[in-house]
Amino acid sequence: MKIIIEPGDMEEPEVIIRGRSGSEEVRQLLELLGGAGGISQIPLYAEEKEYFFRPEEISYFLTEGGKVSAYLESGVYEAKGRLYELARQLHHRGFIQISKSTVINAAMVAFVEVEFSGNYTAFLKDGKTKLLISRNYMKDFRKYIMEGR
Repeated sequence: MKIIIEPGDMEEPEVIIRGRSGSEEVRQLLELLGGAGGISQIPLYAEEKEYFFRPEEISYFLTEGGKVSAYLESGVYEAKGRLYELARQLHHRGFIQISKSTVINAAMVAFVEVEFSGNYTAFLKDGKTKLLISRNYMKDFRKYIMEGR
């Protein structure tokens, strides 16, 4: 692999990857860049149109019937890809998986309440959304919150 760093006057760094886009090396580079906060906008879909949103605008992702939906203050949109891929790509942007079907933006959580069953409920800052945090994911959620991502 060849790395070239050029000085520039841009506000944010620009990364250009040249090579076979399907190669394992390129895939690994993209994964590393995504983990470093490289995702600045996420394409979401509604009514056959593509919209772009910053990750911090998204409250949570929910999988239902094989479809991943993104919930924002402005509405519900469809996300392409799988939930676990979104969780991995957005982990360093404040997202954590809280159940088999839900990935949440930790910045949107107002408080968490313990349920009688041993599960937990996350209440979002919008004042109306409640999401179940499965016992299987609570340890990771707590660690994520306590360590500040």
